Amino acid sequence: TNLYSPTEDKKPFAALEILRRKHELLFCPCCGEDGIPGTLDHYLPKKSYPELSIVMANLVPMCSDCQLEKGVEFISAENQKIFLHPYFDLIDRPLIELAICLPYSSPTDFLIAPAKGLPAPTEALVVRHMAGIGFIKRYKEYCQGKYMHVLKLIAAERLEAEPLNSDALIRRFLKQEECKAINSWGSIFYRSILANPELLTFFDKAKLPENL
Repeated sequence: TNLYSPTEDKKPFAALEILRRKHELLFCPCCGEDGIPGTLDHYLPKKSYPELSIVMANLVPMCSDCQLEKGVEFISAENQKIFLHPYFDLIDRPLIELAICLPYSSPTDFLIAPAKGLPAPTEALVVRHMAGIGFIKRYKEYCQGKYMHVLKLIAAERLEAEPLNSDALIRRFLKQEECKAINSWGSIFYRSILANPELLTFFDKAKLPENL
């Protein structure tokens, strides 16, 4: 009955400590948000699969927000799995894309969707996954703050003696984010900017808001 919380002198303790605290992750592998995930989630809930409660492949590092949103449901009404598994699903490609809505001085919305070109089953799984962890609401809140931060960085860059253009600057930011993960929140955000020539022109030439 105490297998999930073994004593320190037992091998499972060391293995669980690596999964829980020594994974060296800088983001949540479930949603992509920055921050070291400090909890483990049972991908297949232990209530339904008690025999898998200590199987390492069923224990996934996760942020507390994802764990709260995920709950114990794992199969949809159509008998399809709801969540991506960071070990067994192909997450080494962009899965989510973002569109930043006008006006660029203060966007009215951020549109979030599965990345174009995904196989139909993967696209459907990404949609279910986003809904299951409350991704869209959480990511829109992130985008609102992140966008204003980028405007401030652009404004500061313009003051440099030899300023970088926005394309070069954003590519630097994207490279840093993709070193964490290709589907980190920052990676999704900066890719959306680079895919929007009109927005890059705004960053380079338009009058920026004065309240930055």
